[in-house]
Amino acid sequence: MDKKKNRSSEYDNFWMIKNKIKETYMSFLLQVLTKFRGLISKQLPLNTKRREIYDFAILNVQIFKREGLELFIHQVKNQNFKNYIKSSEIPIFESKIGKSDGGISLVKPLQGEFNFPANNLNKINIFTTISQKVNSKLKLQIVSEKKMVIRESTVKSDEIKNNEYTSFKFKPIKESKDRTFYFRLESVGESAASVPYEKTSEIKELTLFYDGENLNSKIGFQVFSDLGIQYEYDLWMLRNNLPATKKERYREEAQNFAYKPKISIIMPVYNVDEIWLEKAIDSVINQLYTNWELCIADDASTKPHIKSILEKYLKLDFRIKVKYLSNNLNISGASNEALLLATGEFIGLLDNDDELSVDALYEVVKVLNKKPDIDLIYSDEDKIDMKGNRCNPFFKPDWSPDVLFSVNYVCHFAVIRKTIVDEVGRFRIGFEGSQDYDLFLRVAEKTNRIEHIPKILYHWRMIPGSTALNIFSKDKAQINGIKSLQDYLDRKKIDGKAAATINRTNYQVDYEIKGSLLVSIIIHFDDNVHVKKCIHSIIKNTEESGYEILLMVPKKKEKQLSINFYPAKKHPDIKVLTYDESWTASVINNFAAEKASGDYLLFMNSRIETTNRNWLISLLKNAGREEIGCVCPKILNVDGTIKQAGIILGLNGEKYDVFSGNPENNWTNFGLDTWSRDYLAVSGECLMINKKRFFQAGGFDKNKDYGNDIDLCLRVYKKGFRNLCIGTVSVYQLGIGSRKDEISLTDVRRILEPYRTFLETGDPYYNPNLSLKENLCKLELKQ
Repeated sequence: MDKKKNRSSEYDNFWMIKNKIKETYMSFLLQVLTKFRGLISKQLPLNTKRREIYDFAILNVQIFKREGLELFIHQVKNQNFKNYIKSSEIPIFESKIGKSDGGISLVKPLQGEFNFPANNLNKINIFTTISQKVNSKLKLQIVSEKKMVIRESTVKSDEIKNNEYTSFKFKPIKESKDRTFYFRLESVGESAASVPYEKTSEIKELTLFYDGENLNSKIGFQVFSDLGIQYEYDLWMLRNNLPATKKERYREEAQNFAYKPKISIIMPVYNVDEIWLEKAIDSVINQLYTNWELCIADDASTKPHIKSILEKYLKLDFRIKVKYLSNNLNISGASNEALLLATGEFIGLLDNDDELSVDALYEVVKVLNKKPDIDLIYSDEDKIDMKGNRCNPFFKPDWSPDVLFSVNYVCHFAVIRKTIVDEVGRFRIGFEGSQDYDLFLRVAEKTNRIEHIPKILYHWRMIPGSTALNIFSKDKAQINGIKSLQDYLDRKKIDGKAAATINRTNYQVDYEIKGSLLVSIIIHFDDNVHVKKCIHSIIKNTEESGYEILLMVPKKKEKQLSINFYPAKKHPDIKVLTYDESWTASVINNFAAEKASGDYLLFMNSRIETTNRNWLISLLKNAGREEIGCVCPKILNVDGTIKQAGIILGLNGEKYDVFSGNPENNWTNFGLDTWSRDYLAVSGECLMINKKRFFQAGGFDKNKDYGNDIDLCLRVYKKGFRNLCIGTVSVYQLGIGSRKDEISLTDVRRILEPYRTFLETGDPYYNPNLSLKENLCKLELKQ
């Protein structure tokens, strides 16, 4: 017996020493990483070419380390870095049908007209069906605007597909960009094939004719190019190009809008290069929606070309107004002077070197015709370089207050009701560099009628000295951004302090806790090794907050626990509760919540380890806010890549751990993981909630096991609370854990069914331009 005790004691000492070494190493590593990230952010700013190369290298080193050589090579190919996407694999132009209203017999030619946005058109796919097998062929002819047959492709009978796309390949048409083409499809010999169609009253980009009549229908139709496209965004732009036919349609729609408010574009000007100023003004003049005015305040520019250009445009278009300032008032003062010229119902913000997309005002007024009471509208945006190449898209979520507390994500393109701008005092002097951010925060205090347009309507110019190119170019932006956020907190009487984060012009709020609060941490017993590590990391790394740990142990494992590890004997704040083996995870959690003494509940996977001393207090500070429901930290894998940083729900009933697989602080099409973000649901692997709110929402549904965290979050959200992932706080998850990590599609669909009403148009905290098939915020290229 003594030998067994000695062995047990030696075993405990071994694990204690091993854990001590690991904790020291992790603490040291975290300090080094923090300093290193600060250095990287300073030397390699986000959205620069050298940062892109660095992020690419780091990501693929981690992939190589985690997954091995074969997957590393596969991932490198998919990064599209110094590699080319085969655009012939993804249709650049596409028409789809949802149902078939019949079939078009090809005894007579089926004809069509379409506009193509790229060069090297080389393939067309048409969805076909076959009624019987006969020895016939299908012939497709491509006809130019001059009615000349320029390409022809014939498919043999055994190559004609049934209920699939039949492909017609031909020599690339090199100069096919922005051209209108016609096609003629017919059978050669006895007809056995037909083309399913769907009737539609919509104006389509593909016009069909049969037997001399407009069909007012659509078919399955795909057009390809054999261009080598280097970047994913280039292909996305081709697929989402605005062809001439659509521009004309939008222009006509804009003329017929029932509500046509005047929009005053506010543009302060100071010593900008001639080329950029002209491009900015031209982008307004070329708008498809015409009820606008451009209000320019020249901030006492010293370059002589400024006045000559502005005078030229004054004569060119009566809708342009200019005020020349005798003294330099800086951007806030100049913007206010431009506002004094405005007579519109709404104002839009445009910098003197940026560009609006041609449909920007059309899309804004389209929204206002559907929702005329909207006060603030913002869109997605991208960057544009000095050669006119577009890059670095930022696809934003719908209105997300906590994202705005982290960064000025509204930014461009923003349109605001003028009466509210006047009411809040316009642009404030002394907030230069963050004057827009300050204005958005003050507007958000006055209204919650805010709408997001998930389209790229603004191109932010990257030139030397521009914040678009280098956020370090305007140091005032950081200082005044913090000041803007702190002023917002003070005006709202929110006890909290605005602070900087590791990234420039990114912020966080350190909220105050009122009173002495207790957190009940509920952990399911998995095995001795992981539970020890989990609990030890909590004890080691938890400061400033009172807590108790409720260790949930199945009855048959209680004896095993008492032999190897009984933490309650050493730590009185740890309680061991036993439960019946037949209980589901939901029942266990509800039972633990009833036994908990805490004001807040933290449901925690036993494989979670903390390395950061402010993890619990940060969760508590945010969970204590009146408007917040469930809160979770960012969860990392052992190699430092992201495991979970919020959950995105898809219309098809699946769930996605957004940012999963990315390294931390890596720019994506959806922005950064380091921002605190509002979500419909957050991970139950480390989820905190106010105990009263937990029971008001009904706790976990005992009839739902897997996916019970999503179900709880959605019920909390439906009661008017926002769910939050804190991007500046992270924990590690070592392995999968005792609970099932993946949720079956059937279970998730059943969970989401009661909430289908607010999921019909997709998750509001994601963006429809981003793929729901990948976790890395890739662009949606397959429609």
